[in-house]
This record gives sequence, structure tokens and C-alpha cells, in this order.
Amino acid sequence: MSAITTISDGAYNANRPSSPRDAPQDEAFFRRASLERRLDALDEQARHDAFGTAAAVRVLLDELTDADLAVAGRAHHVLGLALAHSDLAIDALAAMELGCDELLQAGERQSLGRLVRDLANLRGNQFGQTAEALEGYEVALSIANEVGSTADQGSVLNGMGVLFGRLERWDESERALRRAVELLGAGDVGTELGSAVNNLGYLLGLSGRQEEASIILSDALQLVDPARDPRTAMTMRISLAFVKAELGDFAGASQLLEVGDDLLNSAGTYLLVGRLDTLGRIHLRAGDSARAIDLLSQALALADAHELVALAVDSVRHLVDASELAGDLAAALAYERDLRRREREILDADAAGALRRAELTLQVEASNRENLVLEAARRDLAARVEERTADLRAEVEERRRAQESAARLSRVDWLTGLSNRRHFETLLRERLQADLPGVLGLLFVDLDHFKGVNDRYGHLAGDELLREAAVRLSLLVPPDALVARFGGDEFVVMLTMATVCEVDALAAQVVDAFATPLVVRQ
Repeated sequence: MSAITTISDGAYNANRPSSPRDAPQDEAFFRRASLERRLDALDEQARHDAFGTAAAVRVLLDELTDADLAVAGRAHHVLGLALAHSDLAIDALAAMELGCDELLQAGERQSLGRLVRDLANLRGNQFGQTAEALEGYEVALSIANEVGSTADQGSVLNGMGVLFGRLERWDESERALRRAVELLGAGDVGTELGSAVNNLGYLLGLSGRQEEASIILSDALQLVDPARDPRTAMTMRISLAFVKAELGDFAGASQLLEVGDDLLNSAGTYLLVGRLDTLGRIHLRAGDSARAIDLLSQALALADAHELVALAVDSVRHLVDASELAGDLAAALAYERDLRRREREILDADAAGALRRAELTLQVEASNRENLVLEAARRDLAARVEERTADLRAEVEERRRAQESAARLSRVDWLTGLSNRRHFETLLRERLQADLPGVLGLLFVDLDHFKGVNDRYGHLAGDELLREAAVRLSLLVPPDALVARFGGDEFVVMLTMATVCEVDALAAQVVDAFATPLVVRQ
């Protein structure tokens, strides 16, 4: 979770309206500032009291009006984080998506970028939606660059580094995490920097550089106050315990995860699963397969109960190794099949079908081979399935992008970039069915004598004229108006205004504006 910057007290004094005429603006200004301060406090509270934070944010949301769109967006962001920490991932997803819409409409770019980043964290870590998460990180990073916030850039790169690690894109993961540590280290030392250092250390441990990882993670653990941010403290303990186990310090690794009830109760289910899984891996590394299987089974049951898809897959993968160590090849094969099943659920129907055929092949081989031969076949098949899974994931992603592109093109006029007639008619029907305040205005704009332009100067000039007309019309109307090309040289504007007189006035402005000639580049 990140603290979101608000207006400082100095900014309040510098920008405060002072004349009696500005009294309404003055009241709105201080109301917004008061709401922002309440959200800052709730953002901090969510680190250690997720349920209480969610309840308080809902109370705040009930106080908001239509004029508080930006505050509502931030409030839904904080609510989503609190719900995620309360293990209500689906509700958290809905709250964050609503917040994105509100911040987008309000034009709050920096707050939008931070919400998109945390939404990507949720999709990647709790739902296993890696493609959607990566797209979200790219959008958030673009916004962070746009607003010039190195702290936001570092925070986004921290999340991207974790996602690249899940995808086993190790070089990209390390580059992203090292850059995140560099950017975050240039500012205040705190939780976000500690998180990035923790993730870098964990990655180094996975890549065999345990000594370096141990030093980095031990330093990172000192950056975070467990009373203020128990979740990050638990995350770092889990990472350092994993590295110590890789170095052979099994007692030290286990001791790191023997924490008090206060920290356990504040950690949340996601980290409780991670703790059990890591303890299981420690015992696996120490050669205690029975204890490892017990702990990993607990982790898997807890992950399944709370639909933590990515963590469940990790636990099943480690149960395969633990069963092999115990010499129980039948159990190892069963877990391997379960692992393949879980991974299939992330892919589309084509990928699922291919993996089912691979599983059937494995079952046929298993019936005709002795245990030693079966084990060799299982390993070979697993490697081939992993390779095919990567290919299928790329195919699924390419198909999804193509479908999104086709859907967008079906709504957009190819020449002007405006909405097309079909999209306009769909939105008009929806607007007519909705019970919304205000007056629905429709402005039909027709360019006189356009045929003469085509006949005299050619269709290329005519196309350029239509594009220029689209730009001018879009600049004339309010930002929330819909501008569409109706067909040929006809355009239509749909918008909601307070009175019919306002609609008439806007129509007159459009007519006056088009009295000025359009300049077309030949």
C-alpha cells in the first residue's frame, strides 16, 4: 500500500479564496481538503486494521456528492486495498475498478496511476491474471512518467519485477527490481523501499545468489516497523527464511517464521499461506519430507478455501517435490496432474484441451511402465507440457489482443477516430433508458457543400477536411459529450445539460465556430 500525496498546509494558505464572492469555492476547497486528510488516515490504518478501514471508508462514501468524484475514486482505492487485506479479493477488484472509472472521469492522473498499479498487483498476485496485470503496470508506469514521480515509477517497477519473476523472466525481473530500489532509495526510506529490497533479495535467492540475498534481506527487515506495517514485515521474514534455508540454516529459517499471535493475526490469509508454504519448503530442504508434506498441505487447503490461485499452484508444485523426496511416486504423479489442471484454468479452452490430451498420454504411459520408467516419462512430459503451455499462453494473449482491437474498431470511425454511428446509436439507447437528471441534447452537424470539395479537390482533400472538422467539433463541446461521425459529412453530438437553453446556446456556438474556414493541408 502506498501513501497518496495530498495538498500540504502551505498550499491551503497559498490558494485559499479570500473574497466574500468566493465563499462557495472556499467552502468546497476546505471540504475537499478535509476529506483527503481523512482518506490519508484511513490509507495508513488499512495497514493494520483492514476490516475497520473498510467500514470507515463506506461511511465516508455515503457522505459524498456528485461533485466529489475524485475523492470517491480515491476512497474506492483505499476500500479495495482494505478488502484485499481482508481476503475479499473479488469485492476488492470491483471497488478498484469503480475507482478507476471515477478517477478517469475526474482527470486525476496521479491518483489514477497509483490505483491502476495496485489493481495490477491484485490481478497478478491473487488471481493469477498475468497478462492483465502486465498491461496495468505498463499503463501505471506511463502515468508515473507523465506526472514525473520517481516514487511512483519505483513502486510500479517493484510490482512488475514480481510479475516477471512469476513468469520466470528472470533478467527482466532483476532489472525492474534493481531500478525500483534505486528510484525508491532516492526518496524517503520506508515500507515501499523495504518491499522492493525484499523482492530483489528473494529473486537473488531463487537465482542461487543466497549470500547477497541474505545481506539485502536482513537490511530490508530493519526498514519496516512491524507494528505499523505487519504485512510487509511478515513478507520480509518469509523471504529471508527461504534464503536462510537455501544456505542450510534451517533452524534460523524456521525461527524467523515463529512469530507472535499479533503479527499472525494482522498478516492476512495471503501471507499466512505464504508462511506455511515457506515452512514446508524449509523442511523439504532439510530432508524432512513428512513434515514438509503436512505444512504444504495446510498451505494448499487455506489457499483453495480463499481462492488464492497463484499461491495454490506454488504449494502444489512444492508438494510434487516433497512426494518425490518421500519416495511416493504415485502421490507425486497425482500432484503433478493437479498442478497441470490448475495451470489449465488460467488458459483458454484451446490451451485446456491441449493439456488434457497431454494428461491422457501420461495416463496411458503410466499403465504400461514400471515405477522407474514411469518417473522418467513423467519428467519428460512435464518439460514438454511446460514448453507447450508457454506457446499456448502466447497464442491466447495474441488472440485476446486481436479481439480487443476488433471490438475497438467496431466502435470507432476509421477516418476521424470518433465514435461511429453504430456505437452512437447503442449509447443513445442506453441513455434513453437511463433515469438521469438534466436535458439530453442531440446536435446534428452537416457540412454544407462538401460534395463540391470532393469534386474539385479530390477525395484525399475531402478526407482531410472531415478530420479537421472532427477535431474542431470535439474541442467545442464539453469533455463528457459524445462526438460521433453519423455518416458522410454528417456528425452528431450527444450530451447532457441542465436546460434546453444551454443546449441551444451550444448549438449556436458550433454554428459560429464553423463559420471560420477549415484549413486543409494538400
